Amino acid sequence: MNSPRVFLAISALLLAGQASAAQSDCLGVMWSNANEISSAKVIATDARVYFVANQSARTPMCPSPDRACRLRGFLVPGDDILVTATNGAYLCATFKSPKGVETSGWLPKAAVVVVAPKNLLLKIGMASGGGTAKPKSS
Repeated sequence: MNSPRVFLAISALLLAGQASAAQSDCLGVMWSNANEISSAKVIATDARVYFVANQSARTPMCPSPDRACRLRGFLVPGDDILVTATNGAYLCATFKSPKGVETSGWLPKAAVVVVAPKNLLLKIGMASGGGTAKPKSS
């Protein structure tokens, strides 16, 4: 019977689909992509810059300026963020509030300026853990 071959073929197709979906998702700043992390600052002229959702069955047009893509979380000009991947006119960003709450999502590139290029954060001492990249405590 060919069931092991069929199982392997189906598994390969499912993994390929997950990989392509994952490439377009903003899941935040993860240590696994530390070489791609840049420090940035929100520079928008609007009082609030809302995070934008990933593309999903419920939001197939995202990320986009469509109101249905807008998440509840927002930033204000001057907020410091970490950015990684890009998706068209959007950057994948993570913000950590003073209370330690992390919010991630897409932000319009036009609302952000990179202040420390990729890899610089590693050189100034990022701590590794199994999850989110965090600066070392001094």
